[in-house]
Amino acid sequence: MKSKLMIMIAAFAALSVAAQRSQIRPDWLLEKPVAGNNTYEYVVEHGVGLTENAALEEAIHRIHQYYTRRLGQKIESTQDGVALQRETYNIPFKKVCEYTEKQKDGTYCVHVLCQVAVRGDMAPRFEEYYQCNSINKYKSYMHKKNVSAIVASALIPGSGQMIKRHYAEGIATLVGEVALIGAGAGTYIAAKNKENIMNSYNIDYETYQSAQQSQKVLQGISYTMFGLAVVVYGINLWRAYTMDVKQKQYVFYPTINSNNNNYALGLGATIKF
Repeated sequence: MKSKLMIMIAAFAALSVAAQRSQIRPDWLLEKPVAGNNTYEYVVEHGVGLTENAALEEAIHRIHQYYTRRLGQKIESTQDGVALQRETYNIPFKKVCEYTEKQKDGTYCVHVLCQVAVRGDMAPRFEEYYQCNSINKYKSYMHKKNVSAIVASALIPGSGQMIKRHYAEGIATLVGEVALIGAGAGTYIAAKNKENIMNSYNIDYETYQSAQQSQKVLQGISYTMFGLAVVVYGINLWRAYTMDVKQKQYVFYPTINSNNNNYALGLGATIKF
């Protein structure tokens, strides 16, 4: 029995370590760096595509959208960091970091960190950035998330999953736990009622036999429901601790429409279901 318990603990630990590895991202995705001077600022964007290159191009396009929002006019941009605004301004930006994730649906999500000039009429003093692979802040962030998630799920099953934005799983866990406990309690009460019938006076043999059989069945169902509730509760705690924090599934970004050389800013949205 002890050896089986140790094997289960080791398996859970291995799965937990594997889950933690998938959660580690560079610190600049959690908190943008601070620019070293007032000629530029840092911008974090991402793109999704069937290939890494397509995702990178979308991320760069969103940097272009960022310029559009800043200047309010049509701008053409390229990946090497040179953007032209009606051949009037030279708007430089510099890609300093890149991070790629393979998503469950087979697509790629590429995050980029860029240094962006604050104005187009001045030469920015871009600086070197050496912290692309730093994960210290993210480790601390994930540790706090994991602890708060497991504490929340210990009090209310499924709430830890909701904290990590896995709302469907969190709600399903909570509903399942309530249903199992409710079914167990209901069948336990019914079994007790059958037991009371068995212990009553002036009961005939057939009624006693029927009540006894029903009591055993109901009691077995009750124990099964409670046992499943314990299993679901344990899985709930494990999932709350080891699961990744789900990225927000929607992002708003500025858009631009042109009509007879008149430009208007709007707001677009990408939503994943």
